Amino acid sequence: FTMSRLFILSILSLFLISLTSAQIWPQPYHQVISDQTTTFSTNPQVTQIDSDIFKNALQRYLKIIFGKEAHNYSHRINGEVSMWNVRIANVDTKLRLGADESYTLKVSQNLVELTANEVWGALRGLESLSQLIERQVQTSDTAEQTVSYTSKLADITDKPRYPWRGLLIDVSRHFLSPRTIKRTIDALAYNKMNVLHIHLTDAQSFPIQVKQYPDLSNKALWHEGMQYTAEILSDIVQYAYERGVRVIPEVDVPGHAYSWGLGYPESVAKCPRLMDRTHNINNVPLNMGKEIVYDLIKALLDEMSDVFVDDYVHMGGDEVVTSCWKEDESITQFMKDHNLATYDDFEGYFESRLETLYRHNNRKMVSWQELSEIKTNQWKLPNDSIIQVWKEAHDLPSYTSTGNKLLLSGGWYLDKAVPDSLQVPPYLFGDNWKNMYAVEPEKYLNEHQYNLLLGGEVCQFGEQVDEHTIDSRIWPRAAAVAERLWSPKSVNDTSSAEKRLIRHRCEVLVKRGIHAFPLRPDFCPYVWDM
Repeated sequence: FTMSRLFILSILSLFLISLTSAQIWPQPYHQVISDQTTTFSTNPQVTQIDSDIFKNALQRYLKIIFGKEAHNYSHRINGEVSMWNVRIANVDTKLRLGADESYTLKVSQNLVELTANEVWGALRGLESLSQLIERQVQTSDTAEQTVSYTSKLADITDKPRYPWRGLLIDVSRHFLSPRTIKRTIDALAYNKMNVLHIHLTDAQSFPIQVKQYPDLSNKALWHEGMQYTAEILSDIVQYAYERGVRVIPEVDVPGHAYSWGLGYPESVAKCPRLMDRTHNINNVPLNMGKEIVYDLIKALLDEMSDVFVDDYVHMGGDEVVTSCWKEDESITQFMKDHNLATYDDFEGYFESRLETLYRHNNRKMVSWQELSEIKTNQWKLPNDSIIQVWKEAHDLPSYTSTGNKLLLSGGWYLDKAVPDSLQVPPYLFGDNWKNMYAVEPEKYLNEHQYNLLLGGEVCQFGEQVDEHTIDSRIWPRAAAVAERLWSPKSVNDTSSAEKRLIRHRCEVLVKRGIHAFPLRPDFCPYVWDM
């Protein structure tokens, strides 16, 4: 009993210590935080910037920082800092891979100075500022409360380590409402992540509406209304854009295609013996010998191009079960008629035609690692395609020979109890954030290979995650990957990170409405201030 009490007290002490001063997550490239503090006015004068993106972000962050005291005369609080000087060199740049997210932030006794080359850097600077400013409440002997907003003086120069810092969510295995997707986008911005990869289609459902072929979705929904129209998706994409988050849609082909066949049966391979044996609908791929497949994909990509504005589209390519093709006599005949000797040739034939379809919409491809492994003369992986390595982090070097840019997801699967097979699994499920934090991409690559790495994505596939559990399954574990992808390589001490992450979970995520699970026995004090 005594040891248990000591353990709990030590953990609570750790938690309370972590709350004593604000810290920025992910840790900046360079920061000098003083012991001196200053106070803030809740209605600051901010430099007028000719950018709707920045203006909207400023209003969001004033509300996040100051709550009801922001722009409310009756609740206005005065402080030493009443002026925020903002300078953005270029306010009109498009959100894209490689957008400049660097910024400098200086909090002095009477002034905030935020400087960025592009508006996207200014957004990251506002997030850092929001994490530095704390609300303080003092209660007098007469029970009268005095509220102030304080921050330590700070001088920060910051930039991301990698340009692609993403999260995959899966809306096929369980439908996620637009409200939940937007909340996830908010959380990405709070962690300076800049890509939302939406796994739109899979065997279980086809929730994206295709107007030219309505039965693709209508016959493959979980329930009426669980569908993403162009209007819904456009709203999500714009919401993300304003927060500096690119949205990458994934259409997973040619595998994982069972749902396509619910509306258009001729579009998928027929393998009843395999299905009787495995009872696994994930094993059903497209039948690329049928022209309807290309009609469906063209319609889907054409309509998606009006909604998803990014230069990249993810075309899947993983876990194709060729034994299903082998069982389908129409595919055997098609391969014979077209001199396709192997199933790699059959897939290469498909990828060649697929490339024409996404090129028509001026898109470049991201694919899972398997697509780069097929051996065929029918098609070659385009030089501008990105390979996403998902099985193991130590697999990275195997995918550098083609010279294609790379993304890492190996070791960062949130649905796996043991994210990396080379690591020791933790006793507590939530502690596998430490496994994820310990994945260092540079460890496996030489200098030439490392230059191919764009960053990575943490992946939350949806077999066991839905509307009600997704926040706690993603956060705060994904924040560990966010720091790995943003902060310098030297920021790698798990003990230090744990203290900061406990605070970040409570003071940023939970406080802002993200239902992140706790890492230790503790409490967030303001939750009980009712």
